[in-house]
Amino acid sequence: MSLESVLKNWPLVLEKIKNEKISVWTFLKEGKLTKLSNEIITITFPGKLLFYKESLERPATQRFVEKVLVDVFARRLGIKCIISEEKQSDIKEKSVSDVPDERVKTILNIFNGQIVEANEHKLNV
Repeated sequence: MSLESVLKNWPLVLEKIKNEKISVWTFLKEGKLTKLSNEIITITFPGKLLFYKESLERPATQRFVEKVLVDVFARRLGIKCIISEEKQSDIKEKSVSDVPDERVKTILNIFNGQIVEANEHKLNV
């Protein structure tokens, strides 16, 4: 089995998952399949989606996804979720004064929040 064949059938995997557990579908659709090695599919998430990665790593969720993978590929495959490494230069802080909405400014001030802007970039694998 190759990564290409997994990628080709991934929409079917996502559709089956969506029909059974939409929350898991929500997490998976945001990841990028980046590797297939030793029957393990690596799914990469940007750092801002750490919660998605951690949710997919729960044993019950992994068992559910792996069951769907068996249904689609007729073989046992596992998943491994990782966070992509974002360069610090890709993250820019913004000033609270840059926010046009006064309600958002108030919330940022109450919680001592900050605004960051991260540039999206694709992984070359």
